[in-house]
Amino acid sequence: MIRAIWAYLRQPDAYPDDWYRWMGGQAGHAAIIGGPLALIGVAAGIWVGIVGTLVGLAYWLGWEVLIQRGADWRDSLDDATHVTLGASITSLPFAFVPPADHKAAAAAMGAVWLIWLAVLASGIRKRLKGDDDGPI
Repeated sequence: MIRAIWAYLRQPDAYPDDWYRWMGGQAGHAAIIGGPLALIGVAAGIWVGIVGTLVGLAYWLGWEVLIQRGADWRDSLDDATHVTLGASITSLPFAFVPPADHKAAAAAMGAVWLIWLAVLASGIRKRLKGDDDGPI
């Protein structure tokens, strides 16, 4: 059973014809991978301004390149983008601890959320139209 799960995890998951499965998968990349790795990075003392980028690069290199071995470069880029955005959303509030300026914290988090929602909308639109011409 472990081998079957491992084999499934190593397959690209672009879901070119199913926007709902794609969106769920990318939300998982952001929340289940990006979020916890960002918290580990913040706890380790990594500067909050680069935690999201470092998490995304580490995920891309560790999982997409070394383990999945770039089976689908567009899917790899897509997944790493969502991990990076999820890590950024999670780590951003720590830039404002103690929260001296709640408005700045909310604006920064809102900006990253809007970027992530735009990326999700782009992927959904692509799948609804049936395009297969690039990442996201």
